Amino acid sequence: MLSRRRLNQLAKDGKNDEVIAKGRAIEGLYPDYVESGNVYSFVADACLKKDDKACAIEELGRYSKIGGRDPETIKKYAKLLADAGKPKEAAAALERLNYIFPLDTELHERLGGLLLETGDTPGAVREYEALVAMHPIDVAGSHYNLAKAYKAVGQKDKAREEAVSALEAAPNFKPAQKLLLEVSGEGEK
Repeated sequence: MLSRRRLNQLAKDGKNDEVIAKGRAIEGLYPDYVESGNVYSFVADACLKKDDKACAIEELGRYSKIGGRDPETIKKYAKLLADAGKPKEAAAALERLNYIFPLDTELHERLGGLLLETGDTPGAVREYEALVAMHPIDVAGSHYNLAKAYKAVGQKDKAREEAVSALEAAPNFKPAQKLLLEVSGEGEK
């Protein structure tokens, strides 16, 4: 009989192909189990140990679609998607996580960056506003990112205010200095 304990032992022994094959068989028996110690994570980790990122993306995609909600697992999935050149899919994975774990500063920062990259500038503004409201450790970077998002949606006054806030936190922050010049009209000469 297949068991998670046996699967765990195979993983410890480095038998990644067996972990993948047996793990998928267990998934067939218990497809809805996404809690701690779920088989999807075992299989995805085995795929990554084999350097098969497509396999890991597929596995973590199943986990996410079936209702998996572990923040670190979803972030891993989003990172794999982003690294594979699928920023929209990565953003969608993190958007879903927003409903599960909304007080994660790293989540808002990563999601804001992906949304800005994919052209969803109102979404990027929303995420960076949430990040700034959470008083993150990187105050200057958070205000700078919000300034970039405001600039992207054409709100130069707000972009200027956020660039100034970034510079109040870190006066020598060159990207914020440059952005302030751009939104003030000085950098366009």
